[in-house]
Amino acid sequence: MDYEKVLLDLIKPIVDDKETVSVKQMESLDEDEILLYVYANDDDVARLIGRKGIMASSLRQMMSVAARNERAHVTIKFEKRGLCMETIKVGKIVNTRGLRGEVKIVPNTHFIHERFGEGALLYLGEERCEVRVLRSRMEKGLVFAVFEGREDINRVESFKGADVYADKSDPLLLAEDEVLYSDLMDCDVYTSEAVYVGRVVDVLETGAHAVLRVQRETDSVLIPFVHAIVASLDVDEKRIVIEEMEGLL
Repeated sequence: MDYEKVLLDLIKPIVDDKETVSVKQMESLDEDEILLYVYANDDDVARLIGRKGIMASSLRQMMSVAARNERAHVTIKFEKRGLCMETIKVGKIVNTRGLRGEVKIVPNTHFIHERFGEGALLYLGEERCEVRVLRSRMEKGLVFAVFEGREDINRVESFKGADVYADKSDPLLLAEDEVLYSDLMDCDVYTSEAVYVGRVVDVLETGAHAVLRVQRETDSVLIPFVHAIVASLDVDEKRIVIEEMEGLL
């Protein structure tokens, strides 16, 4: 049975914003559980939960009837979708840690403390699920964070592998020689001899400096984003010129 479609068909007549509401089935630690996440805007989440949770309870009962033949129980979680805003990727959740909801994030931003500090708003995955940082810490270039209301591994397990986004309009100040990592994405890379190398497909944060992953025709290469190698950068033209060194390419 396509549980995502069944639940979506049930909730669409209830919500106002029918274009953005979505349902996604997640893996559960309980093999007898069918775990469904509903993503909708703030007002529609309130409608789907209803006064004293009556609407949410009714939806769970109807889905449980549908799953009876499989002898499984249905759990439905309601999540607020991030507002329609321009976001930038600031990291990726690569794993969980412990049982208290801590996630391990590979950061992809100059502004690690600002993006992942206490109280920061983040948006997770394609659904841009909104979360707020309760606490965080740095360890060996990685960010370990706990989100408000998700201090349990069962509330964050589904985010493993999810990209982490932030609101691009957040007023973060750059030094004169700094650039947003998001501005480096999709830049074409050339050598100082005008030989095309490839296109930037990822920016990795190592702690000491950023590293560009440049996709070539048949493979990719890692290029440190440091003054000794990067001769020039034109953000508007999406062009990076590097000094070719022995062993670099």
